[in-house]
Amino acid sequence: MSEYDELVNWLQNEHNEVFNQWAQVEEVMLLEKEQQEKEEHKFRWEKRKEHINAQYDFLMEKYDSFDVKEETKQAVILSFKLIFDAVEKERYDLVSTYETAIRSLVRDAEFPAQKYLKDGRRVITPFHSCWSHNHRDDIKYDSNAEYDWREEE
Repeated sequence: MSEYDELVNWLQNEHNEVFNQWAQVEEVMLLEKEQQEKEEHKFRWEKRKEHINAQYDFLMEKYDSFDVKEETKQAVILSFKLIFDAVEKERYDLVSTYETAIRSLVRDAEFPAQKYLKDGRRVITPFHSCWSHNHRDDIKYDSNAEYDWREEE
């Protein structure tokens, strides 16, 4: 038995009231830590929400044009639905897990991430890693815009 365990046992046996107060303080500290972690996960979700929604909208809009296995597309859609379900249940800690799954599936399946205009500028889709911090010459894909694409090489 460690010194800590011996001290805890002694405190519980000899000074039970103090032990109970200490246990209550420890429980409050644990609840505060859990609440803080939950708030951090929620904050991260709020920062990523727009990007995740843009990815989902792009996927649904271009679903039939992707040259990817149907199973892969369905797996990506399921991951998005799991994200939205987790957020609805305020389980923000799960969002990054499902995002990792999406990134893995998309990378292996080579989802369209970028195309180039005739003038050389790059149009990035929400599946491009620069979507959240695009470079000054990048253009974020907009389904309502018309683009003058250059020929594929």
